[in-house]
Amino acid sequence: MNFWKLHAILFLLIPVSGLRADTTELDVCSDCNYRTVSEAVQQAVPGSVIVVHAGYYPEGTIEIDKSITIRGEGQPIIDGLGQGHIFWAHANGVVIESLVLFNSGRSNVSEFAGIRLLESKDCIFRKNLIVAATYGIYLERSSHCQIVDNRIVGESLSEVAGGNGIHLWYSTDTHIEGNTVQGHRDGLYMEFSDRLDIRNNTFRGNVRYGMHFMFSHFNHFRGNTFERNSTGVAIMYSHNIEVSENKFERSWGGAFYGILLKDISDSRIEGNIIEGNTTGVLLDSSNRNTISRNIFRDNGWALDAYGNNYGNVVTGNSFLGNHFDVTTNSRRSENTYEGNYWDRHRGYDMDGDGYGDVVYRPMSVFALWVNRNSELAILMNSPVVDFLEAAERVFPVITPDNMLDARPLMQDPNTRDKE
Repeated sequence: MNFWKLHAILFLLIPVSGLRADTTELDVCSDCNYRTVSEAVQQAVPGSVIVVHAGYYPEGTIEIDKSITIRGEGQPIIDGLGQGHIFWAHANGVVIESLVLFNSGRSNVSEFAGIRLLESKDCIFRKNLIVAATYGIYLERSSHCQIVDNRIVGESLSEVAGGNGIHLWYSTDTHIEGNTVQGHRDGLYMEFSDRLDIRNNTFRGNVRYGMHFMFSHFNHFRGNTFERNSTGVAIMYSHNIEVSENKFERSWGGAFYGILLKDISDSRIEGNIIEGNTTGVLLDSSNRNTISRNIFRDNGWALDAYGNNYGNVVTGNSFLGNHFDVTTNSRRSENTYEGNYWDRHRGYDMDGDGYGDVVYRPMSVFALWVNRNSELAILMNSPVVDFLEAAERVFPVITPDNMLDARPLMQDPNTRDKE
């Protein structure tokens, strides 16, 4: 009896399994049952996998309202025909991967995107190339998504006319890794978006900021490269942020910064390479932050700390080849500088503990003058300036008398990537 029951069960399972395979995988190609992605999406059921084969698909906007996967094979091109969003998804568990998305709509009042996700969670957008979309990937009121290994290339020529490569609004607990974003207004913009993990991305040649976030807390970004953006990253009105092991390079021009910190608190800026920027780090109305183990190299101003900051600790950093290491706009400093390496430091270490025996004052009077009047930069390295700076170091009158490093390091502690 058991033998016949087993065979009966197996017999019943065979057609069911075949039906499931036929109905949950839909192929799209010029000679397939489905010749457009839109048609396949309409016929799909939750859990379906749509395989889009190599080819060109003029689609317009494709709306997704069910949990499905759309996967490309052979880099199929999906043309949005300039009509709006290319993919507009409002369902949990949507996966879009290995597609070329091209030509979203453009509007002065609507934020059209290559992929637009609304009020959804657990979505994955992976290995897509998104070109000529006003916004690349846009998440609104969504959570627990992954944006991984995409390349997003924009055509923004100004802040007003362009959109952002990756845009998050009220979207939390999202993982963003391995993406390359260039040619947008901001490479990555987030607002009211907490607990984000952002790592190993490249943001290059964006018009305004490589990354820009506001009112977004408990975020961590690590191992990213910011290159030739007007400003590498701008972090505003946020707290408990960790910025570690990133590279901020070649943001050079008027009011360009490697890192801009505005109203930031209880955060850590650690182990970054900050190189070749007009200003390496701007600190404005920011409190109780730790800036440590960073390499500031070949910047105009390495660190510009306004007088409205307090309780920040600057320690274990290397200041190498900067025109000016530290500057401020105040006669007082409410921050702590201790245990940094300054390549201009000419002190001595009689007791051999690795620290200079005499305090070092990192801010020069000339840095203060140039900060107030940039035309004075023409006097750099003149004998008069050298004399005045020597006198100011001995008897500080103009620069903050408490802006000093009481334990300057005699050797550079950060040896990586120096060549």
